[in-house]
Amino acid sequence: MARILVVEDESVAAWYLQEALENLGHQVVANAMSGEEALEEVDQTQPDLVLMDIRIQGDIDGIGVAQQIRSRFDIPVVYLTAHADDSTLKRAIATSPFGYLVKPFQEREVHTTIEIALRRHQLEKRSEDTKQWFINTFDSIDNATIATDRNGNITFINPAAEALIGWSQQEVVGKAANTVVKIIDVATLKEIENPFLQAMQEGIPLNLSEDCLLRTKDGIEIPIDSTATPIKNNNSEIIGSVLVLQDVTLHQEARSEIEERNFTLELREVSLVAQLQERTVQLQQALSCIQLLKHVVDRVSNNSTQTQILQIIISELGRVLKADYCCVALYSVNQILATISCEYIADEALENYSSGLGVQIDMQSFPDFYRPLLERDYWLSPPWEFLPTPYQNLLTREGQILSCPLFDGEQVIGEVTLLSTHNAPWYELQAELISQVISQCTVVIRQANSYQSAQEDVRDEKVLNRLKDHFVSVVSRDLFTPIANMRMAVELLSSLVSSLQRADQETETPLNRQPLWQQLEHYLQVLREEWQQESNLIGDLLNFQNLNLEALSEPLPFYPIDFQQWLPQLVNRFWEQSVSQRQVLSCQVSLELPTIVSHEPSLERIVTELLSNACKFSPPDSRIAVTAQGEGENVVIQVTNTGVTIPPEEFDRIFEPFYQIPDPNLWNSGTGLGLALIKKIVHLLGGEIQVHSVDGETTFIVTLGCIPLHVQS
Repeated sequence: MARILVVEDESVAAWYLQEALENLGHQVVANAMSGEEALEEVDQTQPDLVLMDIRIQGDIDGIGVAQQIRSRFDIPVVYLTAHADDSTLKRAIATSPFGYLVKPFQEREVHTTIEIALRRHQLEKRSEDTKQWFINTFDSIDNATIATDRNGNITFINPAAEALIGWSQQEVVGKAANTVVKIIDVATLKEIENPFLQAMQEGIPLNLSEDCLLRTKDGIEIPIDSTATPIKNNNSEIIGSVLVLQDVTLHQEARSEIEERNFTLELREVSLVAQLQERTVQLQQALSCIQLLKHVVDRVSNNSTQTQILQIIISELGRVLKADYCCVALYSVNQILATISCEYIADEALENYSSGLGVQIDMQSFPDFYRPLLERDYWLSPPWEFLPTPYQNLLTREGQILSCPLFDGEQVIGEVTLLSTHNAPWYELQAELISQVISQCTVVIRQANSYQSAQEDVRDEKVLNRLKDHFVSVVSRDLFTPIANMRMAVELLSSLVSSLQRADQETETPLNRQPLWQQLEHYLQVLREEWQQESNLIGDLLNFQNLNLEALSEPLPFYPIDFQQWLPQLVNRFWEQSVSQRQVLSCQVSLELPTIVSHEPSLERIVTELLSNACKFSPPDSRIAVTAQGEGENVVIQVTNTGVTIPPEEFDRIFEPFYQIPDPNLWNSGTGLGLALIKKIVHLLGGEIQVHSVDGETTFIVTLGCIPLHVQS
C-alpha cells in the first residue's frame, strides 16, 4: 500500500481518482487543487507518490510543481492530463516523470502506472544510494582514485586525486583521462601510454613501473605507485577503468633513508669484519714471531758463531714472513761502512736476486736512511731515493722493504733488511713485532758470545799456562846450554893451558905446539858463539818487552838504503849455512826498485829472522829465495822456502808470542818470540806481514811503505 497525494483542480475527477486508489488498496493522504497547496501538502505529509494534473490552478502549472517536488523532496510524480501537445510533452519529459495517465483512465491502468512508478523510484533510490555509497567510499580512500568510462573519459575523481593532480572534479569530469593524468617513465623521461585504455584493452589489472612520476596541473613531478584496473558490469563487459595513484614521496624518502642506513650498517659490518680479520692476522703474525724466536733459539747451539746465528735469524725471518730477500749488514766500529755479511734468498726468487755478500755501503753517503737506524728505529717502506744503492738495485718499484736495527746493548752494530715483491704488504704493527723479534735475537747472540767468550777464556788460560810452561822449559834449556858449553870450554882451556905450561918446560917443537893452538882457537870460538847465542836470547826478550810498551823514547832514525847492494850482502851471510845443509839459496832485487829511506837495523832484523827460520826448518835439497820489488810507493820483500807447509789455521797464531806449531816436524825449537818480534817491528815501520803456505811452499811477505830517496830529499 502506498500513500499518495492527488493534485487535481476538478473535484469530480479528484473524487473518482480517490475512489479508484482506495479500491486498489492505496491511501490518499490529501487532495490539492493548486501548485502552492501541493507543495505545502508534500512538505507536511511526505507521500510515497504524487498524481499531478498538468493543468491546475495557480501561477505554477503541474510541470513546474513536479520539478520542485523532485528536486526538493525526491518523490516520484505521475502526470494526469487530457492534453498532450508537443510543447507540453517536451516540458514534461524534461522533468523525468515516472509515468502518464491520460484522462479518462481505467482503474487497471492507474494501478499499473502507480506500481511501475513506485518500483522505478525504488530502483532509482537504491541505485542512488549505491552510487552515493561508492562516492563516499572513494572519497574516504587515502589513495587518489580516478574512474573513466569505456571511452577513457573521466567520470569521477576522489578528493585525494584532486589534491594530488591539482584538478577539481568539476574541471576534469568528461575530459579524456590522458589529457589530465600524465605519467612519466623515469628511465626514459617519456610519457607512458594511456594506462586507462591499456587496462581496458588487456582486461586485467595493470601495475605500472615503480619508477614513475606524475606531472600535476602545475607541472610538478611527483613519484607515484599506480595500478589501472578495468571496470566490468554483471555481464563481464568492460564499461570503464579506474586508476589508483599513491604518492610515494615519503615512501621513497623512507626507503632511501633505510637503504642509506643499511648501507651504513653494511659498511660498518665490513669495517668490523676487516678489523677482525686484521686483528686476526696481527695475532697470527705475533704468534708467528714468537714461533720464529723459538725456532731461532732451538737452532742456536752454544758453539754457534755470530755469523751462524745471524744466518739462522734471517733464514727464519725470510721463511716465516715469505720474504724474497733478507740480509744482515754489519757496521764498522766507527759506523762509517756497512758490510753485507749474511743473506737469505727464497727458492722462488733465486733467478731475480744475485748474491750481495761482501758488498760495502758508505753509510755517510745515505744519511737519511741510516739516521733512524742509528737511533734504534726501524724503516718501513722508506722513500726509494733514501735507499743505499745496493738496496735500490734489489728493490723493484712495486716491492716493499723493511730495515730494522741490530744492536748489542746500547751500540747499533748493524741492520737486518727484508725485501718482498709479491706478498701482502707489511704494516706498522707487524714491522714493530719484527723489530722486537730481531732485538730479542740479539740477546741470543750476546748469550752465545758470552758462552764462547767464557770458553775462550778457559782455553786461553790453558794455552797461556802451556805456553808459560813451554817458555820456562825452552828459556831454561836455551840459557843453560850455552852456560854448560862455556863451562866445558873453560875447563878444556884450563887443561890446554896446563898442557902449554908443561910444553914450555920441555923442548919446544912447532909440531907439538901447533895442535894445541888450534884447539885453543876452537874453544875460544865456542865461547864466542855460545856467548852470542845467550846475548841474542836476552836481547830478544828485552826487545819484545820494550816493543810491548808501545812507546819509544825517541823516533827511529831513517837513512837511505840501496837494496841492490844491501840485500844481497845480507843474504850472503847465510851462504855457508845453506850449503852445509844442502839448501839452494837465491836473492833477486828488482832493477826498478829505487833507493829508499828506512830504518836499516830493523829491516836487517826482519830479513835475518825470516832467513834464519827458512834455513833452520827447510829440509835438504830445498830452495830458499829472497826477493825485493816495488809496488807503487811500497817495497815488498818475500822470503820463500820449499819443503814445508804451514796449516792455514796457524797463519795468525804463529805471530803470537811464545806460540809454536804443535806438529813436531814444524817450528819445533826456539822460544817462539822471533816472528812475534818481527811483526811488531814491521808495524813499527808502518808496514804489514803476511804468510802464504800451500803444497810444500811457504812465503812470508813483508810490505813496507818506505819513502823513495828523491821524495825524502
